[in-house]
Formats: sequence, C-alpha cells, structure tokens
Amino acid sequence: MPTLKPKDTPLHVAIMMIGVASLLYVYEFFLRVTPGVIIHELYRDFNIQAGTFGIISAFFYFGYTPMQIVAGILTDHYGPKKLLILASICCSVAIASFSMTTSIVVAAISRLAIGIASSFGYICPLVITRFWLKPAYFSMAAGMIQMLGCLGAILGGAPVRYLTDQIGWRSMSLYSAYIGLLLAIIFWLVIQENPDHQPKKRRSRFIVHDEYLKLATVFNHPQTRWIALIGFCFWAPMAVFAENLGPSYLMAVTGDTSHHVNRLLINTWIGVAIGGPIMGGLSARYNDRKRPIMIAFFLCFIASIGLIVHGGNLADNAIAVLLFLFGFGASAQCIAFGLISDHQPPKLTGTAVGLVNLSVIMGGSTLLPLCSWIIEKLGNAYWQVDVLVYPIINYQLSLALMPIVSLLGMTVCYLKVTETNCQSQYNETN
Repeated sequence: MPTLKPKDTPLHVAIMMIGVASLLYVYEFFLRVTPGVIIHELYRDFNIQAGTFGIISAFFYFGYTPMQIVAGILTDHYGPKKLLILASICCSVAIASFSMTTSIVVAAISRLAIGIASSFGYICPLVITRFWLKPAYFSMAAGMIQMLGCLGAILGGAPVRYLTDQIGWRSMSLYSAYIGLLLAIIFWLVIQENPDHQPKKRRSRFIVHDEYLKLATVFNHPQTRWIALIGFCFWAPMAVFAENLGPSYLMAVTGDTSHHVNRLLINTWIGVAIGGPIMGGLSARYNDRKRPIMIAFFLCFIASIGLIVHGGNLADNAIAVLLFLFGFGASAQCIAFGLISDHQPPKLTGTAVGLVNLSVIMGGSTLLPLCSWIIEKLGNAYWQVDVLVYPIINYQLSLALMPIVSLLGMTVCYLKVTETNCQSQYNETN
C-alpha cells in the first residue's frame, strides 16, 4: 500500500488527529490560568500577598519555559504520542498535590511540575500537524490549536470561579486532576503520529551531542532569534494580564465582583480563539507573514493602553471590546511558528517550535514576577472582607510594561524579520 502523503489525507481525518492531540494544550491552559481566578483564596489560605503569589504562579513558567527546547528535542526523537500520555499523567499528579498542600514550597513545586509536563501541550500537536498537513497551512493549524487552548482558558475562568464558590478551590483542583488521567487513556487509544499510521523512524539511542547539534542548527539561523523575540512580545502581556493579574486589576478598576470580572475577561480568550484561525488563515491565504504580525501588535498596543490608562472610566461593554482586541492581537503569535517552520527542515520542527515557544512563554517567568513585585512594593494594600485590595495606580504603573513590549515587537518585525511568503526557505544546501 502506498504511503499516504499529507496532500492526500482526508481533511477531516487530519483535523480530528490534530484536534485530539491538542487536548493536552486545552488541559494545560486550564491549569495555567486557574491561580489568577482563585487568587484571593490563595492569598488567604497561604497567608501571602501579590509578590509571593507572583512567584508561586511563575513557577509554572519556570518549568514550562526551559523545557520548551527539551520538549522539542524529545518530541523529534521519540514522537508525540508517548510524550502526550506521560505529560497528561504528570499534570494530573501535580494538580492533585497542589490541591492538598498547605505549604508554599509544595505549592510552588507542584506548579513547577505542571509547567514541565505542560511544555509538550503545544509542541506535540504542531509536530503532528507537520506530517498531516501541507506546510502552507501550518500557521492556520497553529491558530486552530491555539483556539482550542483558549477553550481551556475559558473553562479555567468563570466556571472555575463558580465551582470554587460551590465546593472550594481545593476540591475543584482535585477533581480537575481526574481529567489528566482520562486524557492519557484517550491519547493511548486514538493518536497516530503520521498519515501512514506507522511510528516515525528514530534512532534507537538518544545521543546528547547530536541533539545539541540540532539545537545549534536552529539557534544559529540568522532569523531564529528575531522570530523568538516576536513570540515573547506577543505573549508576555497575556501571561501577565490575562493569565494572572487581570482579574484582580479589573476588580480594582470596576469595583465589580470576581464573578463579573472573570466573565469580562473571557472576552480576551474569545479574541485569541477567533483571532488565531483568522490571522493564521490570512497569512496562508495571502502568503504573507509580516503584515498580519504588524497589525496584531498594533491592536495589542492600542488595547493595552486603553485598559491601563482609561480602564476605570470605561463602561463594561468598552472594556469587553478592548479585552477582545487585546486577545485578537495576541493570537497572531501563531504566525511566529509558521515563520520558524519556514526556515527549518521538517526533521527539526519540534526543536524549532520548542525554541520559539520558550520565548513565547518566557514572559510568565520574567515579567509576571516583576509586575507582581512592583504592585506589592508600591504598598497601601488593605483587606476588604476576604479580598486583598491594591490601589489602581499600583497596577497601572506595573502593567505599563505591556504596551512597551508590544511596541518593541512591532519594531523588531518591521526592521529585522525577513518575509518568507509562507514558503519553505530550507533546501539541502542550507
């Protein structure tokens, strides 16, 4: 029987396989955003303030960020299926541990373990995508995977807030651990890594020196570092605001309840969910990488300025629009993965994607602790019933880094990134 090539693969089969592989990304996004939703419960139960909360939350990114390169190398070597199964089990065990501890140290280590395991969530389905679809559709598929991740973020918002109020954050977290075990079973039963349903041939031994050479090949490409910086500039504001500090900031500026602001914040994830396929699709349709990226950074810049400077004077509908535009702009980070894929051979897809994803997520391990530290050190916090309240100016001064980062990304894209027209720039003589 002839090998089934990506162009011959029925589209619905390819979408189904990539969609199933993306379920870990949905799960890890759910686990990633929940601390921001239960922030005041964590303040109270662990007797901490914003600075310590920022460090505990950042431990997810401390694990997730450096593991991106390792996860990419391991995925290229061992294939996505085994790693998806193992990662989902590890996430399950870690969130169960987080739900039962009263120790700040154990809580931080649990978040670290979740971050390490979650590092495979985006890379594995992208590697599968490379073998199931034609290269021109890589950015669009990356956007679709990103859209599914937003489902996890949405489920980790208002629904988590509701369940926490009903059964407590510890029980809610413990029940969520069961999802990881279910996903491991689904991956074992369903996932096929490529269209011919055969495992990708790999070396029988993992040779560190050879993997280092692969990483060096990706990193030494002249465009890699600029593309990685673009990825950082897209997602660093999201890691700070949408994933962690957004709920408490919106409560401060609107005076509304946690329920209400988490419903408002869903508009950010709707923006990412809708924007990912649209931005990736436009890139593929018009064979253009740079212009969608420039437009997206402009949207992020305008929306973040509006939220920070005028948030306290806006109606809920206006805030919802700004949050949507903020998420819509950030969704174009999927195009960065298309760019890096254009410059590398298929056998290095996992390594290249891992390197860019490292930069994408690095905002959580750098800007989040910094912004949280600034909020706490500016002082004047007080308890209002069970809620720790900081002055609005603390948030505004801290979150001012968001539009600055967007402006940096726009500048780097315009001056340093080479347009590929969605075509592979790799050839055997590279």
